[in-house]
Amino acid sequence: MKNGIYVPPYMLPILERAAGFIVKLIKPDMSTPMVGDADRNSLLTLRSDCSVYEGMNNTTDPADENELRAFFRVMAEITGRKDFLFFATQGKEGKAPEEICTSLPDAGYHVFRSGWGRNDSYFLVSGTILERGENNVHSHYDAGHLELQVEGQDVLIDTGRYLYSSESQFDWRIYFSSTAAHNTILVDDHVMGEHPDVIPTARGVRMFCHRFEHGEQFDRLVISHNGYAYMDEPVFHKRSVIWLKPDIWVVEDDLTGSGIHRLRQFFNFAPGKLKETDKNQCYLYENGKLRMEIQAVSCEGLTSMNYCGNEKPIGGWVSYGYAQKEPAPQLVYEKTCEVPARFVTIIAREGVIKTTRLTELESNHAELQMETIHNTWTLIFMENDCSVTEVI
Repeated sequence: MKNGIYVPPYMLPILERAAGFIVKLIKPDMSTPMVGDADRNSLLTLRSDCSVYEGMNNTTDPADENELRAFFRVMAEITGRKDFLFFATQGKEGKAPEEICTSLPDAGYHVFRSGWGRNDSYFLVSGTILERGENNVHSHYDAGHLELQVEGQDVLIDTGRYLYSSESQFDWRIYFSSTAAHNTILVDDHVMGEHPDVIPTARGVRMFCHRFEHGEQFDRLVISHNGYAYMDEPVFHKRSVIWLKPDIWVVEDDLTGSGIHRLRQFFNFAPGKLKETDKNQCYLYENGKLRMEIQAVSCEGLTSMNYCGNEKPIGGWVSYGYAQKEPAPQLVYEKTCEVPARFVTIIAREGVIKTTRLTELESNHAELQMETIHNTWTLIFMENDCSVTEVI
């Protein structure tokens, strides 16, 4: 019994771990990423989410209509933890967590941030790990998914869930849970993790973290997954994400295996404007005062498409709450080729990148040389790793 609240001994550590898990994922704008069938929840609004039903706000806490804040306040009272109080009070009381970045390889989530302030930057790479035969009805086809906030403002997002099974709108459910609705790679329209000998709701996907590194000049993450291992001609996806601080993110996707495949790289943006520039395969994303360039470096055989609010084919949508959707920009880079194949994409503030050059090396390695307005970077992508060198 603490502060008039009784919690059975077996339940307290479970609740504390659950609250601690949410803390690790919270974005600088005090919202949660829409992992799987979760809606967007915010600690700053009157109610936690915008869903009329099927959301967080199914009960009423007399102390706070925002159930996520109320949950953290109760957990702060039970545990005495200052970080829970920090989120319960929108940062007015308590203390921000000491840990800046976190890797949860067993769950499949890796988070990097510059700090816990409202104007900090953040990126998340995720992919729910599913054992073969495990029921996965609330998970999405998202291994390698990248989410990005720049100075507290969403750039790349998970697009949400929208609906569950509805005969009249089942295509929408399929889309919002699909790989296309996440920021990762799709191979041949294959259902990520699908096995030939099990039902569709019992997929199997495993993700491995090769490198997780947080530093002063750059952060570095290298992961891979086996979501396309059960195709007739298997393909394996390795993704490297390098944050060259403060305002450049490099995404390298290395596809190995056998055969000729249709490869598509998806980027789903928060509502804003996305337009092609005069540079080859380069786009400009605008959201208020934020202007970000998305530049494909490996352009040979590459085409691109830009959707926003499309219905045939479905593309360019976000659902922040159940049964709600709105248009949002979607960028698709595509090429059909024999693997091994590589995508290298740079996401940076407008005007920061001056020149880039990608050179393919032996043993499926590649070198990216990039000159910026501040300095020069050399990145070498290897089989299960990448190296980063800065020249000032």
